[in-house]
Amino acid sequence: CQNTGKLVYVRQAVQGRHSLWQSSHINNPLGRYVRQLLTSQKWDYVVLQERHNMPILKPARTKAGVKALEPYIRAAGAKMILYQSWAPAKKHKEYRRFSDRVSNRADYQLQINNLFSEIADETNAEVAPVGTAFLQCQGAFPKIRLIRKAHSHPTWSGSYLAACVMYATIFEKSPEGISYYGKLSAKKAAKLQKMAALAAF
Repeated sequence: CQNTGKLVYVRQAVQGRHSLWQSSHINNPLGRYVRQLLTSQKWDYVVLQERHNMPILKPARTKAGVKALEPYIRAAGAKMILYQSWAPAKKHKEYRRFSDRVSNRADYQLQINNLFSEIADETNAEVAPVGTAFLQCQGAFPKIRLIRKAHSHPTWSGSYLAACVMYATIFEKSPEGISYYGKLSAKKAAKLQKMAALAAF
């Protein structure tokens, strides 16, 4: 984070199509690796990100996965942050598949938000409101595409917005004025920084 004056050391444990429930199990290779990381040293923050549709399909599994990892995170001296994922774009196939569960993108996001807020209250965790920032940004700046054509993964703009939200959540400081723009124009980056700040504070 040279442009913000922050020195950050990051390790990640990720595997495609894995949920927090799977990642919390000791008999799962990823789960073993996660526990190894958590017990190997002290950490300041641990960010948990769930598959975006698990809060809709199996909310109890999401909660159980977080609670299984919670004691390891606390023992590592870390603050737990829940990465609030974003609802897929309105044309995503899940709106047809889950028509009995969600009515539209705002409803999808609301269910994600409610679950993460509930888990945060029960575990004294903090929520990084990435999904909220995505939805608010699409309303304020509809011409900025945050999600790729597959209607799930983020564009460069989406990734930048998410990073700004994480910055605001972890450092408790507005990302407005950060000089790093990545592949974006200064004007677009400024808009995304503003939306991240609005969602986080």
